[in-house]
Amino acid sequence: MASSTSKTTDRGLLSVSDIKGNSTLNHDHCFVCGKNNPRGLGLNFHSDNGTTGCQFDVPHGFESYSGITHGGLLATLMDAAMARWLFDRGIIAFTGLMTVKFRDNVSPGEPLTLSAKKKNNRGRRYFMQATLKDRDGREVASAEAMFLQPKSEFNTQKSNIHSPISNPSVTGVKRDENRNPNQ
Repeated sequence: MASSTSKTTDRGLLSVSDIKGNSTLNHDHCFVCGKNNPRGLGLNFHSDNGTTGCQFDVPHGFESYSGITHGGLLATLMDAAMARWLFDRGIIAFTGLMTVKFRDNVSPGEPLTLSAKKKNNRGRRYFMQATLKDRDGREVASAEAMFLQPKSEFNTQKSNIHSPISNPSVTGVKRDENRNPNQ
């Protein structure tokens, strides 16, 4: 049963205004990095030079086969790192598609380095990549994902951008607000 503080839309999902209103940009209850999730991993991400990441030891208790960390956990870690890259820059977007490549097994307790960065973006779509490397710097898994910014968030962000092309003080051209764009 949902708590009395959680909000849902008619589809059962949080809306963008709920996310902003509940300080979720800090990922307070995120399974991977949330500080207020007693069952979470509590990873501490940092951002610099266009990359977001962290170092950690793979927790015990998340195995698939004996002695091998579950691939779903590794995928979750990379998804969270890519989302965190966006959130650290004030961008609200959700995973739309993610492809994961596993290159080697990861043992519980093994130290890993997790990093994520933006490849590019087109409109509301952000194309991201993440890697997990072992203590020797070998890549054990990687992911590429497309995150989609909700239309309402994208339109708000877009309306706050002041292009020199539309700025009369730069171009000397005043836009005719009454002009029919179909003429």
